[in-house]
Amino acid sequence: PDNTPALLASLAAAQPTGETPTGPAIRGACAYVTAWQQKHADRQAAILLVTDGEPQAPVTSAKGGCNPTLADAAEAAATCLATSRVRTYVLGVGPSLTNLNQIAASGGSGSAYLVQNGGGDGVLAALNAIRKDAQIPCTLNLPAGNIVLSTLNVVYADSACNLTTFARVSSVAACPAQGGWYFDDPNKPTKIQLCQASCDQGARPGGQLQLSVGCDTIFIP
Repeated sequence: PDNTPALLASLAAAQPTGETPTGPAIRGACAYVTAWQQKHADRQAAILLVTDGEPQAPVTSAKGGCNPTLADAAEAAATCLATSRVRTYVLGVGPSLTNLNQIAASGGSGSAYLVQNGGGDGVLAALNAIRKDAQIPCTLNLPAGNIVLSTLNVVYADSACNLTTFARVSSVAACPAQGGWYFDDPNKPTKIQLCQASCDQGARPGGQLQLSVGCDTIFIP
């Protein structure tokens, strides 16, 4: 809020050129989200790129300046995913935007959400779909009530409804390459924490995460 006057003054002084420097936008967003996540270790953030065009800057590039490309934008999304584990979701509004799928795929979100003729309702539906895909957390609260912790399992269903039961491990240090989960406090647990591999798997588009109570916990000592 303190930067509002300066931001508005800068916007008022700028003249739109119709250019789309997507790669720099993703890198700037990634830098911000990475710093934010360092202060909020219990949260998982994501980037949402909303654009009405493919990366290009015909005026600026002709003058020897910024020359954004689709490949550069995809590389920016891939780098953010690899270095900061931050996924980039893409919402394209307008015609002929299928190439934006390259950015979404590189950013770990599968494919872009494209709204060509849906207007405001179409954009809202796309935003709700993105929210659903991005909502799977790495930390889960234990279910309310008196449950038997030794009968608790974490089950993941992918977009094709294939089920995977994540095994419990003793701590984050015991997380295997295939993933799993552990209690925040083995003696007085209040939360379930996914190992990083399982968190990455659960973040794939279209997946669902469920807690199952009743069967003996699958445990890797």
